[in-house]
Amino acid sequence: MSKKFVFSAGTGRCGTTSIKSLLNIQHGTNITKEVFPLSFDYNEEEFLEYVELIKNRKGEIIGDSAFYLTPHVPNLIKHFENVKIIYPFRECTEQVESNLYHWKNRNHVTHAYYAEQQGINLGKTNKFLKCHPKFYCDKAEGLWRRCHLLHSLAIDYECMYPEHFRIVHYKDFLNDEKKQFDTLTWMGFKEPVINTNIMKNVGT
Repeated sequence: MSKKFVFSAGTGRCGTTSIKSLLNIQHGTNITKEVFPLSFDYNEEEFLEYVELIKNRKGEIIGDSAFYLTPHVPNLIKHFENVKIIYPFRECTEQVESNLYHWKNRNHVTHAYYAEQQGINLGKTNKFLKCHPKFYCDKAEGLWRRCHLLHSLAIDYECMYPEHFRIVHYKDFLNDEKKQFDTLTWMGFKEPVINTNIMKNVGT
């Protein structure tokens, strides 16, 4: 039996941790959370290393739940057969507020050059810095631009790859039994395990 692959992309602070937990209670799954941070700009050597890491993992249904996957959806579809990708959608107002609250001492999207010029202390080193687009603006503005950019990509992907990619509202997916069942069935789980009590890790 060939392996199936499922991924959750997103923006960060949109439910990927909770989704990873929900996917891992399904039969035969082996889903990680942000196992191999990918640069926002495509790097072929890096991406192929990620592909091999995922493909060599044991399990019937394998995948990763990570915000950094969003710009790489076309290549995920190219390199993985039997792949389904969901994008948990969260309004930018909520997503930006949550990011600023939870990661106030880390830099996510403020360009290092801008920070240097403005004398901004980037604070604690963030291993995910390379996963974000580079904006020459302050953190709050950069988060807004990033959220809108990723949402725009997701809308395009849903039109381009309807068989492989689907936008889901994170509250519906985590809290609504019917919508959870429909999404898990679309992802290829024949007998989906429904659990609306999965610990939620979003919000402020």
